[in-house]
Parts: sequence; C-alpha cells; structure tokens
Amino acid sequence: MSSEDLVVLLDAGGYARYDFRTATRLQDLSEIIDERYDGQAAEIGRRYQAYPALRAALIMLPGWGPVTMQLFLRELRGVWRGAQPPLDPRAAPGVRHLDLLSTEEGGVGLPDIAQLAIDAGLDVRDLESGLVRLALAHHGTRTPCQGGSQCRVLRAAQ
Repeated sequence: MSSEDLVVLLDAGGYARYDFRTATRLQDLSEIIDERYDGQAAEIGRRYQAYPALRAALIMLPGWGPVTMQLFLRELRGVWRGAQPPLDPRAAPGVRHLDLLSTEEGGVGLPDIAQLAIDAGLDVRDLESGLVRLALAHHGTRTPCQGGSQCRVLRAAQ
C-alpha cells in the first residue's frame, strides 16, 4: 500500500492528524513484522512470554518509545503471557480522586485495581485507562474536573 493510500485510510478513520511521516513509520513497522515475525504481530507475544523480553522486543520496533510500549502492553495484559507491565503510576491519583480505596496504608497497586475491576464487573485494562484519563484531567490536558473546588485531588494538591 502506498503512503498516499495509507494517509487516506487514516484520515477516513478519524486520524486526520496523521501525515506521510506516520504512514512511512507504519510501513516500516509492517515490514519488520513481516520479516521478523512471519507477518504476524501475535508472533511477538508467542515468542516472548516473559515481560522483560517482550518489553525489549517491542521497544526495538520503529517508532516505539516507552509510552507506546506501555500502552500496548497494558491493552494486551491478560492476552499475551508476557504482557504484564506495572500499573501506570497515573492511575493512583484517579483512585484517590474517586475515593475507591483507603490508600493510607501504602500505595495503590495492580492487585488493588484488578480487585476493583472484578468488583465492578469491569476489565482491569479499561479501569486502569479510565483512571489514567481522570488523572490527566487534573493536569490540564483534558477538561477540568466537574468536582470543582470539592475535588479531593485538587484540594490535596493546593
């Protein structure tokens, strides 16, 4: 597929900010997946079943940095054996904001989030990403908190 065709598909899918540089990176990534993993991205997960090895393999992919790798592994947690990244540290402020756990006895960990997800009938990946989005809202990257001055996280930060 040409770069032009790929940009058109990205635009049609709502990814309007993607340009030819992104299309080229996707093509490069596709070539590496084809060469190293028989054209199957799932082969990466089958080949590297321990977190450190999987992380190292992913970080070597073109255009992949620590953030992309972390997001990818979070979404594959429970799907690929090696996809066991630590809890995103930005999830803990979301837990505190919603007063979901008593965090006085220590930090919030993945087992805590997993139990909350089970109790709520949610997928742990969805809960973690939602908590991260909530925490980002308090750092000016998203809309302001609807809790206003009553927000526990904002009050604690002042």
